[in-house]
Amino acid sequence: MNFYHFAQTANIHWTLTIRGLTGVPPSDTNGAVATPTILGYIVTAGTYMVSLTWTIIEGGPGHDTTVGAHGNTGWVTLTVPNCTGSVANGSPYSVAIASTPTGRGFWVVNRYGRVKTYENAPFFGDAAQVDPGEPASPSNSFTPSQPIVGMAPSYDSSGNVNGYWLDAADGGIFAFGTAPFYGSMGGQPLNQPMVGMATTPDGHGYWLVAADGGLFAFGDAQFYGSMGGKPLNKPVVGMASDLATGGYWLVASDGGVFSFNAPFEGSTGAIQLNRPIVQMAAATDGSGYRFVASDGGVFCFNEPFAGSWGGASITNVVGMAPYGTQGYWLLRGTGSIASFGGAPIG
Repeated sequence: MNFYHFAQTANIHWTLTIRGLTGVPPSDTNGAVATPTILGYIVTAGTYMVSLTWTIIEGGPGHDTTVGAHGNTGWVTLTVPNCTGSVANGSPYSVAIASTPTGRGFWVVNRYGRVKTYENAPFFGDAAQVDPGEPASPSNSFTPSQPIVGMAPSYDSSGNVNGYWLDAADGGIFAFGTAPFYGSMGGQPLNQPMVGMATTPDGHGYWLVAADGGLFAFGDAQFYGSMGGKPLNKPVVGMASDLATGGYWLVASDGGVFSFNAPFEGSTGAIQLNRPIVQMAAATDGSGYRFVASDGGVFCFNEPFAGSWGGASITNVVGMAPYGTQGYWLLRGTGSIASFGGAPIG
């Protein structure tokens, strides 16, 4: 059953409120938010008052898909007889994937700040267990005030990972392990919410990027420019750092790429896409980049194509992470992962 639906709509920003718990649920096919999606936010059986507000940021044909249109459902009663969802296992509603500096392992984080590790990626803590050496408890946990939207690894000059950062939609940064806190935009006014982050080549700083292309640099991250305050055809959805030059790329939902102190290798900005781009990833040697659409289609620029989910009736792909220069992992909001180009997954 669809809780709310827009036919042929590509990109809608939803805000879901359940008794004070606010999140941004992913849309299913044809711009629908399904009841199971909402149930994933509820971890205790009971009767809930649910409200969904929406704004169309990328529309399709029809009067109900006008960009900028917005509205709300009002309060709706939803009864949950059994516990159908959990925020404790890294999925559903995973939002970002990041690989280790060696590219031999990766982490997945969900919107609640819960981190799950794969292959040789170490666990440094998360919102439910801030200190991994201590048992999970109320005193060893926290609740982000806004959904987590990205993560990036921290590493020393030898390339040894020593922690990671989580980035929230309001620009808040949460540091784990011995990753230093270099600053954040938490508590500062933003024109648009954050959509991602990237680590500097030496691991001693990070950039945050907002949907309007605004770019914020912390630590030893250099500011080389941004799209903030400039007209965009589509919103920015992600970024990646160029390990070769120390610069960075931004990607918009139409596949438009904006290069800052980094070579422009190409884009899909002038190509009609089946589904919007959701994230990008640079090769671990900085030789090029790839990005992925919400249907799992992968687009490669100066990097080999190793396969995709495109054409497999897949929806709700939310991210990708590089495996060296030859492979990559793709992540869906449900937490499912696919590997290509020899990328291991246990």
